[in-house]
Amino acid sequence: MPEESPEPQTSQHGQEGLQRSGFEGPKEFPKAPTGNLSRPSRGERRPTAFGENSLDQGNRISVQQWGIALVVENREPKELVDRVSVGLQGVYCWARIINGQGQRITVRWVSKGRFVSKTELPVGSEDWCTWAHLVLRSDMIGPAWAGIFDEKGKLLQAIPFEITP
Repeated sequence: MPEESPEPQTSQHGQEGLQRSGFEGPKEFPKAPTGNLSRPSRGERRPTAFGENSLDQGNRISVQQWGIALVVENREPKELVDRVSVGLQGVYCWARIINGQGQRITVRWVSKGRFVSKTELPVGSEDWCTWAHLVLRSDMIGPAWAGIFDEKGKLLQAIPFEITP
C-alpha cells in the first residue's frame, strides 16, 4: 500500500507564488518548519540547516546528509550555515541522496512563506551528492527554507535557514 503524505498547507502568499512559478506539484505548498533556528537545547530535536540521517530507509530514496552552504567544492559542502547575509551572491542546498539512481529530485526554495525558485536534479547513482543554487535578493530577508522532494512530490527533507540584511 503506498504511503500517503500529510495534507500540505500554504501561507497567505504561497499559492500566488506557486501559480507564478509554473509549479506543477500539489495545489498548496507545505509551511516551513516552525521554531527558532538556533541550536536545539539538550534533548530537543528540530530540523536544522545541516544534518545527517542515520535511520535505515530500506530501498526507498532518502536524503542521507544535507546542508545549506556558501560553497560546494569537489562535490562537498563548505562553510555550512543556518544564517546567510543577503549581501552574499547566493547559497547552495547540498544533499547526499541514497537509493535514487535514475530518479530526479527537486529542490524548492521558500522565503517568508512564498515559493521563490525550484531546481530539478538527476540522481546519477545509489549514493549521489548534488546541489542547487539560490541567488539572494533583498526581498528575501527573513525566514527561509529549502525543501528536497522526490519525483512524486513527497517532501524528503526540509532545511530551514535565515536570510539576514
